[in-house]
Amino acid sequence: GVNYTLIRPKEVEAKLFEQTPHFLLGELEKIEIPAILIFGEFSPYFSQKLIKQISRLNKRIDIRVMKGAGHFIPMEAPELIAEIINEDKI
Repeated sequence: GVNYTLIRPKEVEAKLFEQTPHFLLGELEKIEIPAILIFGEFSPYFSQKLIKQISRLNKRIDIRVMKGAGHFIPMEAPELIAEIINEDKI
């Protein structure tokens, strides 16, 4: 497997992950320009329910679910992320 180094102490990282979906919804609602939100199919933090909620929350957000990917998509598939960013030139 891949080894990751946490930037913050593990307790702080855990707290951030606990709060992310709730914090995220309020912030995503404020987006006023087209945006792409990329989730990994196997991310333990973003359920199908949450993804549908985000989709209803803001129609400017293009949600992409990457098949076979986990939570750390930029580390797992950097070429794919670059391709998505370059295709739309956001």
